[in-house]
Amino acid sequence: ADVGGQRTRLWGELRRSVDAFRQRTKREDTEALISDLLGAKRRNDTVLVLDGKIYATKAWLGLPPERKFLGAEKNQGHCAMIASAIKHGTKLPNVATAHTALATGGDDGRCLNERRLPPLYGRSEPADDTYEYPTTVIAKRDGYGQCGVLVPNPYWGARGYGTSGDLGMWHKDIANLRKTAKSRPPQKRDGRVFWRGKCSTNEWNIKSGPIPADWNDRAALECWRGKCRTNARRLVDEAAAPPRRRLTKSAETVAKEKAMFAARKIAYRTMKAEHKCKKDFGNRARLRAAALTVARPDLFAVTCSQLTPPKNFSCVPDEAAALYAARTATLKASTRVVDASWLEPEDFSKHKYVLNLPGQTSGSYSRNLNHLWSTGAAVVLWDGPWVEWYYPALATGKTHLAVNRSTAEAAVDRVEADGTEFQRLVKEAKRVDQEHVCASCIANYWRRALEAIRARAGYADVLDDPRTLLKLFERADKCAEVVLAQATYLAGESDGGVKGSFTNVEAGPNVCEELRRMIKGS
Repeated sequence: ADVGGQRTRLWGELRRSVDAFRQRTKREDTEALISDLLGAKRRNDTVLVLDGKIYATKAWLGLPPERKFLGAEKNQGHCAMIASAIKHGTKLPNVATAHTALATGGDDGRCLNERRLPPLYGRSEPADDTYEYPTTVIAKRDGYGQCGVLVPNPYWGARGYGTSGDLGMWHKDIANLRKTAKSRPPQKRDGRVFWRGKCSTNEWNIKSGPIPADWNDRAALECWRGKCRTNARRLVDEAAAPPRRRLTKSAETVAKEKAMFAARKIAYRTMKAEHKCKKDFGNRARLRAAALTVARPDLFAVTCSQLTPPKNFSCVPDEAAALYAARTATLKASTRVVDASWLEPEDFSKHKYVLNLPGQTSGSYSRNLNHLWSTGAAVVLWDGPWVEWYYPALATGKTHLAVNRSTAEAAVDRVEADGTEFQRLVKEAKRVDQEHVCASCIANYWRRALEAIRARAGYADVLDDPRTLLKLFERADKCAEVVLAQATYLAGESDGGVKGSFTNVEAGPNVCEELRRMIKGS
């Protein structure tokens, strides 16, 4: 049963995000899309699922910054999870997508032909904002409005470290965690809200000063990692360089061009400042949450394995006073706030409430949340705009509590006073665990997401025909670069001596060899 409309919301958001990409109804348009994905700009972001196998560009492990798609750990986990879903019986369609492992979302140049800064005088803009390349993302830091189709992050299938993507391991680990949680009834648990993790900083310094008051171009902000950043630098250089040929321009034209170049300079500086400020959003949240332990030790057990909190709050002037106060309080009470002892996921089930805070690296999702739904506790989420693939199924006040520094104490006090609300939160958290983030649930979501992308892009006529696809690869001369991603899962130990499963992705035969084998066997 679709309790509370959870599945309706989940599949509705999936459909909406897929429909944001340009629909391909003609075979030649689909062939052009695949050619673009194989081109120099996109192929190191592209994943191809073909006949139950995964293909991507060759791995250049340990060779930054020249590493290709398989050269990044999270990208390997992405490929390994798709392979694991197939291994455990999920039939995935033939499909090609761009993928970004960034936690910030897809607005970084992959979805559109080109994201732009404020337009140059005399140049036209694209007719519409339709996204070009079907792009999968593991999170959206600024909410559903960002481009990309949300898919599971690569930490499903891992314990407290590394990436794995091994859904078989995830199934076993969650079964053990549920068993442990069942043996710990609420009355025998610690009644405080629990969290453990690093409280650090990505400290930023922008020489250009505070964010300009007249900044209002959101599109430029969202693409700071994309081509528009290069364009901004090029255009600033063009503005400073002497003209290639002398043209007579009116005073009005010169004034307009100067205004445009000035706007671009401001936009570029602002993109950098906004981005670095956003990256510390998670660390500021962690600082505010740790201060709750100092203020209400009877209600919160938010502790830091490492305490090096941010100290520059100039990018959030409205919050600066409260953040300075939180920083001072936590540093003075560091003996209560710091706890570097190692915890297993099962240890979280010792608490009635488990808290999730945004990630420290970019202020987006945190892998910590993956296993919290299985702890038999009430889940508490720090309020924020970031979203993951299953978030449409969640409902504040039903599946979880949503809190911030100003609301956390009152919210937990209320639930503690009302035993029925606590029981309902625990019950709904278990529903999320069993109906949305279980191993088979994740595999089913992958199937539906890739089927929707396949239909939107019109892939059936091209990707299901190995002869046509082989011609496209040979025409692009990319046979040797795109290879079979062979995923295996190795037993081993982490640096902390914790046993688990580790992803190992190796390059197999190239895609053209595999296509010729398919053609020969047909």
